[in-house]
Amino acid sequence: MPDGSLVGFVDAQWNLVYTKHALRELVNDRFGPVTHAPRSIRFTEDDVVEIEAEREYFAGMPVSSSAIKTTKIVVRVDYDDERDLILVLRRFDDGAAIVITAWTNNIGDNHNTLNRNKYATN
Repeated sequence: MPDGSLVGFVDAQWNLVYTKHALRELVNDRFGPVTHAPRSIRFTEDDVVEIEAEREYFAGMPVSSSAIKTTKIVVRVDYDDERDLILVLRRFDDGAAIVITAWTNNIGDNHNTLNRNKYATN
């Protein structure tokens, strides 16, 4: 993860606002409906699965070598005895985050269905 990209995000309380798409996905989840989606969340760095960050620019020039704006965070958190809840979060303003999509995975999911040929590796 880019240095500093999670500063101010982890260990902070975020009120969650769900898009219509996210709510639809929770109702139609492949492992069964999510009936008690969290209204707020406090996550740690260990909960973060993916992060999207962009370097900040002004007039076409980088603001500084360390000016990074976090634009998306994907977290995986406990949901019930069988599933974890994955939330894709954007727009972190005034203590609120927008949930743009969400789904569940089995706790022991080891990504057997993942087609690794679709992803770049280092």
